[in-house]
Amino acid sequence: ESKAFLYYYIISIFMMANDAFFTWLGMQMHLNFWRQIISLIGFYIVYKTLRTNEGLFYVRMIYRKYGTMFKILSVFAVISIVFNGYTLERVLYALWNYSFGLPFLLFPYYTRKCGWSDSRFNNLFIILGTFLSVGILIDFLSGGLITTMFLLSVTMEEGAFEAGRFCFLSTAPTIFTVYYCFCLFCLLTETINSKSALKKTILLSLSLLFVFGSVFCGSRQTLAGLVFIECIGLWNFFKTNKSS
Repeated sequence: ESKAFLYYYIISIFMMANDAFFTWLGMQMHLNFWRQIISLIGFYIVYKTLRTNEGLFYVRMIYRKYGTMFKILSVFAVISIVFNGYTLERVLYALWNYSFGLPFLLFPYYTRKCGWSDSRFNNLFIILGTFLSVGILIDFLSGGLITTMFLLSVTMEEGAFEAGRFCFLSTAPTIFTVYYCFCLFCLLTETINSKSALKKTILLSLSLLFVFGSVFCGSRQTLAGLVFIECIGLWNFFKTNKSS
């Protein structure tokens, strides 16, 4: 069961980072609500985990704090419906947006429970980040073919694709900014912790590929975020190697 939950998290992260493709796929299969399905499964995992596990003190505390905030938001939601004329569907969608990420607090717990080491965790995001970087470069070299293929089918707007903003399989660079930065963070962490000179060289080269790929997103916040993490990571890398 723990492995099944872990696979859920990995698949969900991949789907959300490549949401244009999976929205297009959902349209073909008449499953436009695939994100909501992910949420329902995620909250089932939260319920099952907290019901059968006496630990996870900090996770429980976060959920309790969020539960209080959710009650306050529900009051404002009712006010919006009664006085501002918002539809119930719009309000429920907003509340879902606020709570969508909560099940993912248990992702690190299940990696540990399934016996994952820090290195294995890092390697997962190194692979995902490399996939995104290579995909953006291919998208750029094809003149935005991948972006237009899936983004236009999802938005149905001919002007949705802006020249120089290559999204690969996502709907916008802002969708994967934090995710992309986290992938680079995991890569640099693994670089610093690795004992192999060959592996360090390969990972450092990949880190430059991450930053180079972000140039073609056309998003300054994405590029700035990756450059910042790259600089901090390289500083720590050379500091660690110098001291050793």
